[in-house]
Amino acid sequence: MTAQIAPPDGARPPARALHPWVAEGRDRVRFGIAYGPRSDWPACRDLVQAAEGLGFDSYWAMDHPTSGFDCWTELAALAGATGRIRLGSLRSPATIAP
Repeated sequence: MTAQIAPPDGARPPARALHPWVAEGRDRVRFGIAYGPRSDWPACRDLVQAAEGLGFDSYWAMDHPTSGFDCWTELAALAGATGRIRLGSLRSPATIAP
């Protein structure tokens, strides 16, 4: 546990500014989807574009080496094919066990 140290004059440090996406949605529930098609790029792109059009806030890709194309390549391609939806990886393993 880290101790908080107050400034000598007792003043509080200025509050950190929230990221605009966080500030915009802080008082509402956000909805996302996960696990689109794993080996058919047009179907995956169409699904995520449809989700974006319906107002979903995020799409989460699975990073598993045996389940289709690479998660990071998928997310990079989706970033170029979408405009507003947030993209993320559900997990990203550091190693692959034999």
